[in-house]
Amino acid sequence: MGTGIIREDSDSMANFQPTTLTGSHGAYRWLTTGQHCLDTLLQRCPQVLMSKYIAVTSLDSGPMALTDEEERVGWQSRNEIAYSPQVQSVHDCRTERLPGGECAGFNERYVSDSPFDLGQLWHGNVFEAPLTPGQICTFVNFSFGFALHNPEMSDLVSLFWKQIDWIHPESYIADGDVLLTFVSRDEDIFASVRNALSDAMARAARMISWCCSFLISTVITHRLLPVAVCFSIRLAPFASICDTLPGRSLSHFSGRECPTLDPLKKQTLAMCGLGLLVLQDRRFFAL
Repeated sequence: MGTGIIREDSDSMANFQPTTLTGSHGAYRWLTTGQHCLDTLLQRCPQVLMSKYIAVTSLDSGPMALTDEEERVGWQSRNEIAYSPQVQSVHDCRTERLPGGECAGFNERYVSDSPFDLGQLWHGNVFEAPLTPGQICTFVNFSFGFALHNPEMSDLVSLFWKQIDWIHPESYIADGDVLLTFVSRDEDIFASVRNALSDAMARAARMISWCCSFLISTVITHRLLPVAVCFSIRLAPFASICDTLPGRSLSHFSGRECPTLDPLKKQTLAMCGLGLLVLQDRRFFAL
């Protein structure tokens, strides 16, 4: 079985997204993540498939039925498994799409650097009859049950690694409805995938954090503006402030009246990192 399960997520992501895990099994390194799909993997790391040969054992949870165009360019179907010619583009291998355009999931692919044959798909119960070489179980269709990091699924994971050891592919990709699983014995390709997906998750976490901060600061600003105007403190002018301020006024608040600061005319509101300043001539009202 695999050794050394490692958490790849950062502290900033812990509150927003599930953990990404990596581990190893013999010469193979593996990664599971619930944050990305097959599309993201291939967009960020096309070298996973480029100039390789693919065997598709599941497309949207079933065998891949070839189109006339796919057969024309060299795709073959044997025993319900679709085999590609040498891949020239990541778009050479199609995926089924949901109405919104996203990948439908339940896709499983084996990748090799030379043409190969897997045998035939297994349709029985893998726990009732032993798998033998030449019989291929589609593990991606176990959905939640197929998780390399889950010790409760150790029996299924053991069967998976036995099948990988028989086939000995360069890489394996399973895009389920929850987890994306990537396995490879090519250290460089695995490192590229791990780094690309980690960078993407970090960027997503930063964007979520920024959006939350912006929304919170906007709510606080609108709530505290009357307090800032009515209970302000007059500050001495700073030499660093120009005589003429940029014309960025918030007209929404320009008509707000306050007895303690009568009259308020020609206000210019400026946002800064320390709070909201109400500017009138060279006098500041600060919260």
